[in-house]
Amino acid sequence: MKGVYTALGVEYPVLLDIPIIQAKPLKPETSVSGATTPVFDGTMVEEEWATAAVYQGAEGAPVQAFLYGMDQENLYLRFDLAQPLSANHTIEVYLNAAGDENKQMSTLEMTPLVAAATRMIEIKPGEAAASLYLSDGASWFPQDEKVGQLAVAGNSVGFSAPKSILGEADSGTVVPTQVVFDGAVQISTAAPLGIQYFSFEPLTSLLRVEDPEGDDFGPGTYTYPTDGVFKPGDFDLTFFELSTDRDNLYFTFGVKAEITNGWNSPSGFSVQTFDVYIDKDPGAATGARMLLPGRNAALAPENGWDIALWIEGWTPQVIVLDADGLPVNYTEATSAMKVYVDNSQNAVVASIPAKFFGEGEPAEWAFAVSLLGQEGYPADGVWRVRDVNQKAEAYRFGGAPADNNHTRIIDLLIPDGAEVSQQDALSAYPSSASPVDGKGPDDFAIVPMLSVESVK
Repeated sequence: MKGVYTALGVEYPVLLDIPIIQAKPLKPETSVSGATTPVFDGTMVEEEWATAAVYQGAEGAPVQAFLYGMDQENLYLRFDLAQPLSANHTIEVYLNAAGDENKQMSTLEMTPLVAAATRMIEIKPGEAAASLYLSDGASWFPQDEKVGQLAVAGNSVGFSAPKSILGEADSGTVVPTQVVFDGAVQISTAAPLGIQYFSFEPLTSLLRVEDPEGDDFGPGTYTYPTDGVFKPGDFDLTFFELSTDRDNLYFTFGVKAEITNGWNSPSGFSVQTFDVYIDKDPGAATGARMLLPGRNAALAPENGWDIALWIEGWTPQVIVLDADGLPVNYTEATSAMKVYVDNSQNAVVASIPAKFFGEGEPAEWAFAVSLLGQEGYPADGVWRVRDVNQKAEAYRFGGAPADNNHTRIIDLLIPDGAEVSQQDALSAYPSSASPVDGKGPDDFAIVPMLSVESVK
């Protein structure tokens, strides 16, 4: 498009400098592990930054490390420099703040940025606060009032400001960030860094279930696909927690292996799919018994799910039943759902406004939770989960029996000491080589449900 303007001898709009596909923010070498609340008193106490995320700079670079952390109210940034910040030197932090529209690809000095930015924090030596610049899409404009608080201790510079400086961010939002020292981009010139927003608001835990480690084998025989993108422990569910801040419900899924994003999904994880099935009136035999298409599993006759969560990197959805009892996307709830990786817990989190769950107390509901392999090219009739064959292949699990109705579930949330083990639950079904079309709930493995009362 820029070429068309140039060929016509017309100056092109600056927004055409912004790539259609933006580079994804890099993950820090050390992730946020909890709230950070340093005291700005002229010293940099390492213990106060122990929970912060850390990006390491290149050897000999002016910025040796960039750290960020936050608590309920404030964002904290720290820059460890090769030399003390002295006159005529400037640190600039460029943010692509959530909700901002006017973006540009150049610094205050009009040198290229790695990615688009909408706000800039300017830090100069000898000042008690920073300057804030906003972009109109072509130029940077300083705001009248200074922002935040600055502190200097030796080669380190600290900055604190209300978290609103990140824009309209909420839990899980990653704000692309670039650190510039004396006009040169630091840490990475290939992709922006990322400041992940954490609310650290107190949550009330409604249900937490620990799952045994090392049971990522379905009915006891399944093996991982052989391609290197699948790491040991990728499908080993370690815990599930349901919590609330009154306005939202948070569904958290812990995984044994470090959560990575080998296929670059927008949600920060690639190979896993997490399902949650919610029975709001357990024991009443209402709702759907069959799990989502392709799971090849069902609930017991006395149970049935009313709402389900299908959590994966690309097409996460809240699912309800239509008038014919078939699963459909609850589009309004899906649009409001946020799915992200919480590196501090090595967990995937889905947050959904509580209003979409209707009446009732979550503490009285029953839940079934499973972990499967995400699949972008699923078999016919299967909702994007990976097949399990008799023998593992590059992108297929192995260890399945020679039938068509074995489950695709790799790990099922069942705590130690439960009446029914995962192996028994997933292997107890009438094996059949005939097509699954037309089969009913009792032709598949029966998945037990858990409740607050059942796990006490």
